[in-house]
Amino acid sequence: MPPVVFLDQRDWVDLAKERKGTLEPHKSDLEDVLEFVISTADTGDVVYPIDLTRFRETAYHSRPEHRDSFFDFLFDVSNGYTIAPYDIVRKEEITWRLDRVRGNAGYMTGRVVNQGLPHLFGGQNYQIVPTDGEKDPSDIPDRILQEIYDSIESRDVFDLAKDPDHGLIDMLADQEGWEAMAQELNETRHAHEEKYNDNENRRRREKIRSFMSDTIPEYFIRGFESGLSIQELGVFLGDYWSGAPDVDDAETFLQSFPAEYSFTELVYQRDIQGSDWESNDIADIESLSVAIPYCDVVTADNQFADLAHRSNLDEIYHADIITDLHELPGVVSERL
Repeated sequence: MPPVVFLDQRDWVDLAKERKGTLEPHKSDLEDVLEFVISTADTGDVVYPIDLTRFRETAYHSRPEHRDSFFDFLFDVSNGYTIAPYDIVRKEEITWRLDRVRGNAGYMTGRVVNQGLPHLFGGQNYQIVPTDGEKDPSDIPDRILQEIYDSIESRDVFDLAKDPDHGLIDMLADQEGWEAMAQELNETRHAHEEKYNDNENRRRREKIRSFMSDTIPEYFIRGFESGLSIQELGVFLGDYWSGAPDVDDAETFLQSFPAEYSFTELVYQRDIQGSDWESNDIADIESLSVAIPYCDVVTADNQFADLAHRSNLDEIYHADIITDLHELPGVVSERL
């Protein structure tokens, strides 16, 4: 796949305004950046996927006329490429890890970045699987299958997202999930404020314990169900049952679940700052948790870029994280 570039919502908006000639006078001219983005998108030299957060923030914040034109801009630049949502990627990482333990080769990239609106919501675009009594896909003529695939990736399907009659706008604009998670994180932080003010090593152990209470049990269960032993699942996991794994071994192992590890790290670093969580913080961290390990170049605001750098996520997953959109052409060109 060509280099994959994740654009922050602010940068998408500024580029769209530059194209319309409505970019605020106090902002630096982005004509050269816009030309680079559009030209590399048109030639397919660079992929600029959109994620569910871009759609949700657009649905939530924009007036209808602005929303429709912005959706059009998203599709024009992305060419229908989308990023699977965080909760789906998290589960795919467990599946991918178990596949590798069994000796099966494979890559996560195609599971994370792909074409089509269904993929944006975590759907499997390219797996037409028959149920009882249905025709086997191998019996369907290639021409018909291609028409199905083309329709999944088509602009008509994307246009459903901005049509209020289909109800997607209302669903996308729903912020309840993010708000609930922000409230939960605030309650946890306040309840353990004294503990969080302890030393760095204590924080690190708390972070790992949080990760292990969620992802690792699911990894164990699915691994055992498929017949894998504890030794096959991971060397350090023998200490898991005692609740006291070696912190360095545990952290190295957890990095093999890139989106989940990135999410845990970013939440951890954000908690250190001590300010309360907002729903948009959750949205940004979920997006970056997928973008940083699975995209080559990521644009982010100063706060979240700093959190990622503090966690060394850019070094661990070999991503360029930038805060100035003017740097984009030069940074991306180095990867072409």
